[in-house]
Amino acid sequence: MRVLLAVALVALVGCSSGPERPSPTKLVSLDTRVNMQVRWSTTLKADDADATRLVADQAGGVVYAAAGDAVKAIDATTGKVSWALDLDTAVSAGISEAYGNLYWVDVAGYLHAASIDGERGFSVATGREVLVPPSVSTDRILVQGSDGSLATYAYDGVLLWQRDGDSPSLGFRGQARAATLQGGFLVARDSGDVMAVLADDGLDAWRRRLGNARDDLADLDADPAIAGELAMVAGAKTGATALLVKNGQVYWESEVTSLKPLHSDGDNLYAVDLEGQVFALELRTGQVVWRQPALKFRYPSGPLATEAGVVVVDSLGVAHTLNTETGEIIGRTNTTLRGSISLSSLDDDVLAMDTQGRLVRIGLN
Repeated sequence: MRVLLAVALVALVGCSSGPERPSPTKLVSLDTRVNMQVRWSTTLKADDADATRLVADQAGGVVYAAAGDAVKAIDATTGKVSWALDLDTAVSAGISEAYGNLYWVDVAGYLHAASIDGERGFSVATGREVLVPPSVSTDRILVQGSDGSLATYAYDGVLLWQRDGDSPSLGFRGQARAATLQGGFLVARDSGDVMAVLADDGLDAWRRRLGNARDDLADLDADPAIAGELAMVAGAKTGATALLVKNGQVYWESEVTSLKPLHSDGDNLYAVDLEGQVFALELRTGQVVWRQPALKFRYPSGPLATEAGVVVVDSLGVAHTLNTETGEIIGRTNTTLRGSISLSSLDDDVLAMDTQGRLVRIGLN
């Protein structure tokens, strides 16, 4: 199990007092052009010690969420619970919906399945600590261990293949969730390795080492973004980098570091850096299109590009919409969310969930 960077720093400096955490940047008034509002909110009781993030999913007008000791199906329009499953062990990272089924991993390392109607399916021991939701392709369920190990399962829970990971490294307690590719998965590791892993046998189609191979803090913890022929990754000391999906060749590199999920709308790549500044990078060149420093030290979520603009929710629960072309903040609303927050799309709106199980639908008009 990886050790928190903060713990390591305390050990290095002993009892001496370190620098205070910077105060969040104060928000200023804005010219509102996007009306943001919380359409509904609900809570699945969870202990944020169980998960570094919780992610909801949706399909067919239903939102699926897993946190603490429950899985719930929630009407996407009203926010009312359609059904709920009580669990024996807390959820570790959130839930994935694919092809009419739901998949999640608990803190004991068991992979579970259920139908979208709430009927329980298989439960299998993975033997891994898992920090991210399963990644699901057309016929494979990929489970990532916190040590970089990988395992795929068939839809009936049968183990198909597994491979060892790197030894735990000193770094931030997080992990990049693998992205699905045609015939495989894109995996980014703390070691700085980026791999296209074949779904059939777990072998690497290609592997690329980014950053300094001796640097324990490469920490490629940002969820990759896929846009056409390009795959983008980023880390604590490795700036956002675009690679060709077909062979892993580096297409461009930037100095914008990030530990939050990356997102692309096909024109730009959007990223939040370690201080909380939001960036847009031109997808073909990696050049900075704009930088928004107004959320510095508010530590927002990873960005999500929508029709209305680029949405983030900061760690104090304030949701913001940024103009796609300029980065200007054009919408804002308060939510009950706090801390580490994950975003996903719901029609033209945004689903946001924090590690204490609070879930909101944010409307954009």
